Amino acid sequence: DKHSLAAQVRSQKIKARNNLVNLYGAGALQVAMAAWYFELLTGREKREQAEEEEEMRKDREQQAKAALAEQQGEADRLAEASEAKLKALEQDFSDRQAQQAEERQEEAKRQ
Repeated sequence: DKHSLAAQVRSQKIKARNNLVNLYGAGALQVAMAAWYFELLTGREKREQAEEEEEMRKDREQQAKAALAEQQGEADRLAEASEAKLKALEQDFSDRQAQQAEERQEEAKRQ
């Protein structure tokens, strides 16, 4: 009687301890899974953030290229306009020299 009661108590203590161990094991597994999932999520967030930063960098680079091309186009237009103005001034200067030479010749004829 006493022995069977002691054996039952011992058996229940062992079951209770095993249940605690199982619960602890399950809890530890859940904590490990939660940590793994958290790492997975934060890794994804970091990857997405890196992708967004790369996309923004590419956009800025594209905008810089577009601005540079626009500036280059403006510089080319200004250079063409300056060249045309210079040719016009050279032609005007040449015409004036020819006119002055003609006037001198006519003046020389009169004298």
